[in-house]
Amino acid sequence: MSEKRRDYISWDEYFMGVAMLTGMRSKDPNTQVGACIVSADHKILSMGYNGLPTGCSDDEFPWGREGAPLENKIGRASCRERV
Repeated sequence: MSEKRRDYISWDEYFMGVAMLTGMRSKDPNTQVGACIVSADHKILSMGYNGLPTGCSDDEFPWGREGAPLENKIGRASCRERV
């Protein structure tokens, strides 16, 4: 009988990988941030990434960091990992 693998990744490595992959969904050209909220028994409770709030079109609002408040993303972009 063969033994189980010993070179598998840890739970921390696994969930960091999930967060990194989730961040790749961000449409922000400057910063792509993902998050993975996990319970003590290793179950994913929520995942998300930075972007505009639900209901805001990411085609209608600017993504720049510079300029007047209505001409940049500051104040509109948020983290989407809220439960």
